[in-house]
Amino acid sequence: MAVTADFFQKMDAEVSKGFYKKYDEEDENGEISVCTKKAWEKVWCEQKSGHIHRTFTEDFESTVPSKYTKDGKAHCYLYIAIQ
Repeated sequence: MAVTADFFQKMDAEVSKGFYKKYDEEDENGEISVCTKKAWEKVWCEQKSGHIHRTFTEDFESTVPSKYTKDGKAHCYLYIAIQ
């Protein structure tokens, strides 16, 4: 899915309202699969421990390959809908 330039700004506003929780993971070696796995593992751990309660309505995941980042790391931005 393509997003508009203000997508992340809008999602961060939803996080501040308590509708979503944001996970921002990176991998110094530039492996998208590694940072994505880190993000989802945090979600599952927090869900299992009762720290978050997911609504399972909408989740948004955006990955950015290292060649497109200023720091040379791969990034995964994950927004999980919570109650």
